[in-house]
Amino acid sequence: MVYKTNPIDLLVEFDTQKKYRLGDTIDATITLMPNSGTNIRKASLDLVLEERFTEVSMGRSMGGGGAGALQGGNAFKSTDYVAMQQTTSSKSSAFVHSSVQFLGGTALEAGQSTYKVALPIKPSPPKRLAESQERVKDSNSSITFHWRLEAKVDVVRGRNPKVQRKVNIDLT
Repeated sequence: MVYKTNPIDLLVEFDTQKKYRLGDTIDATITLMPNSGTNIRKASLDLVLEERFTEVSMGRSMGGGGAGALQGGNAFKSTDYVAMQQTTSSKSSAFVHSSVQFLGGTALEAGQSTYKVALPIKPSPPKRLAESQERVKDSNSSITFHWRLEAKVDVVRGRNPKVQRKVNIDLT
């Protein structure tokens, strides 16, 4: 079995300056450039939403001996100075919000193939949108949304190329 390490190059073009809204359509031009004869299982264009939760906390874990034990002093005396520490924790999760398949079960020869793809953005807002708006009042935590466009090609017996580009989605 022959495995192709670089069977196809992928190029994605769309209006990167435009602010899209939920319900809009992203019109993209996708160019596939196979290096030789290549079989494609499928090719898709996905709008991926990444939710990032960030929380800042202040404090210091005291343990059983109190403040004195933290600094090597008397564990029964609590008059020792304990410096506050700021810690930031961040968690992120990503999922496909909208998707369209533009190619499936195709054999491409060496050269260049261009596809016009229209990706309708689903009108449903992110699940944690209301929570993120509430957290605007709280300076210690936030939920932010980052959007990206991903073009992926599933190549038979070859590396599957993927191209990602940032997209501006206005949720207001």
